[in-house]
Amino acid sequence: MRGWGAFALALERSRVVESKLKALAKIKTAMLVGCAACFDVHSPLRREVGITEEQLRDLAHYRVGSSTFSPAGEACFGQCRGDGADPG
Repeated sequence: MRGWGAFALALERSRVVESKLKALAKIKTAMLVGCAACFDVHSPLRREVGITEEQLRDLAHYRVGSSTFSPAGEACFGQCRGDGADPG
């Protein structure tokens, strides 16, 4: 558990991925695994990073090619689903 905690802390402090995209990835992952508690924890944070109601709705039904999300978002959501290319 300590290893996971250290990883999570490093990820949160990383500036490589923007905060908004990190929050979207957490919410999408919670949706995919069906973790209501995770969704409840991460969803309120969306306002702090500027995720709109439209983006939250579109996230639930996300499809590749959505005009709502950036190419980085599409790559991230592919990783959340486990079908994305290795981000390198």
